[in-house]
Amino acid sequence: MKSNKQVMKKLIVSIFLFFITTIIALAYLLSIIVSESVSYEKGSLEYYLLTTEIIKELPFTELEDANYFYSTADGNKPVENVVEFSTTKPISALSEYLIANKFKLLADGSYENGSQIIYIEYSENEKKQIKITVLEYLN
Repeated sequence: MKSNKQVMKKLIVSIFLFFITTIIALAYLLSIIVSESVSYEKGSLEYYLLTTEIIKELPFTELEDANYFYSTADGNKPVENVVEFSTTKPISALSEYLIANKFKLLADGSYENGSQIIYIEYSENEKKQIKITVLEYLN
């Protein structure tokens, strides 16, 4: 049977390791969030923390090889989420997806839903290069 002293020692060490791990994790998260800009890949911690749901749920399977970018809000500058990828799907699939998610098509070809505005740039080639930028204005 272990003595109370040994149990207390293990408890103190466990608590200390928990706090150190928590501090390191919070410091890492803070560094990601306050970074001016971050580029990352799908499946990374940054992907799950920084990517908006509208980008995560895009109806394109080609997003496995996409490039993701995030830029934090600063003053009047909005939060910016960008994804770039190539696809052979028609661009109309993207428009249908946004409209189904209650985005309104604006006169300049962008889409708006509350505090989010989405800009789409693409090439007209067979394999389209698409760049989707989501700007989210903080109220």
